[in-house]
Amino acid sequence: MNGQYPMNNKQYNAPITRKTPSMFLFVVDCSSSMADMVIFAGNKTTKANAVSRIINTTLQEIASRCKREDGYRNYFDLGVMGYFDDRTEMLLDYLAPGKDLCSITELTENEVEEIEYETKRILPDGKYFITSTRIPNIIHPISSGTTPMGKAFKKAYTITKNWITAHKGLNCFPPVIINISDGEYTDTTEMELKETADKIKSLHTENGNVLLFNIHLSHDTGKEPVIFPISEKELNKEDRYANLLYNLSSELPDTFFDGIAMIKGLPRTAVKQAKAMGYNSSMTELMRMINIGSVSITRIG
Repeated sequence: MNGQYPMNNKQYNAPITRKTPSMFLFVVDCSSSMADMVIFAGNKTTKANAVSRIINTTLQEIASRCKREDGYRNYFDLGVMGYFDDRTEMLLDYLAPGKDLCSITELTENEVEEIEYETKRILPDGKYFITSTRIPNIIHPISSGTTPMGKAFKKAYTITKNWITAHKGLNCFPPVIINISDGEYTDTTEMELKETADKIKSLHTENGNVLLFNIHLSHDTGKEPVIFPISEKELNKEDRYANLLYNLSSELPDTFFDGIAMIKGLPRTAVKQAKAMGYNSSMTELMRMINIGSVSITRIG
């Protein structure tokens, strides 16, 4: 098993504290195709804008869960990596210069401009109403060039390995990496990408292996999405890329079953062996999958 812990109920159960923090890393496709238009929250926008909004909202939620009467506590280290133009870029670098990951206090103590978003909600009778929310504009949308996913996976491996080494011997809830892309890699081979993904998934803390999510954004809203597949039978056998993503992604442990069962409309016992994967996902499904991926915030001690 390449040094991996077995998937059982004894793993992925560590409380998250300041002494035993955890880590989130978003790995985001910022290639030119992310300028394509989609409908999100009832409005037409680019994929890049929608993904930025979803990640900014998630970062805000994680930070809010870390707030106590005496201020924000460093329960997590956070990173957002963009990959585009044959390179990678750490998008939180301006908050924590020279560092790959940003602490909760670095995220919250820096002044970040807020942006107002509107959500259009359509009622059953066809009428609609609009609500607005303001969230920190932590990362900004990028859409340029190619899709160097191979470089991004290698960088994610290095970042995660360094974080685990720095927390060696501690019972930390394992890091979660969420890769979001709307297309195939342009800088590597299928074999090399799988080898790097296997290296990422073989990394572990005392509490379990790193969890690698891969979420493919839809080009065709007419195609049926595949969310948290339980077996390869849920995939189109002729779709090579869907099958590759299945093999790149982690098998999820018991901790995640309640949320997956709710999304899939299945009993909890039926979602064992679910993979951390989404294919042909809409922005709404992306948001749901990220919510599941960030379930560890409920383990804050």
